[in-house]
Amino acid sequence: MKKLSTLLIIAMMASMSAMAVTNNDEKAEEKISQSAPALIGNISGKVIDSSTGESLVGVKVVLEGTQQETFTDFDGNFSFANLNVAEAKLSASYISYEKASVTVDGISGNIKLTLKSAF
Repeated sequence: MKKLSTLLIIAMMASMSAMAVTNNDEKAEEKISQSAPALIGNISGKVIDSSTGESLVGVKVVLEGTQQETFTDFDGNFSFANLNVAEAKLSASYISYEKASVTVDGISGNIKLTLKSAF
């Protein structure tokens, strides 16, 4: 009888724990959905050299505040897909160039980042 009551208490505690975790997860999801913007889309653009206007290949472009990064293609183009942001800060860095950044309101394309030679 003592073993049965102990098992019953352990089972009740485990189910209460599971309910609390589920409740906390639901509250966290509510907070995220309330604070997260409703826009889902892409951000794309091009990185160019400030003095020549030529496209730069292999530039690292980072979406600040996240772990998302990409590199420009052979035409200097970059893109981030399926983003859920209202405002984004992008930064671009490349060897022998000064780092550049831009803040973008909403989801958009045709962003132009211009890098200036460090020399």
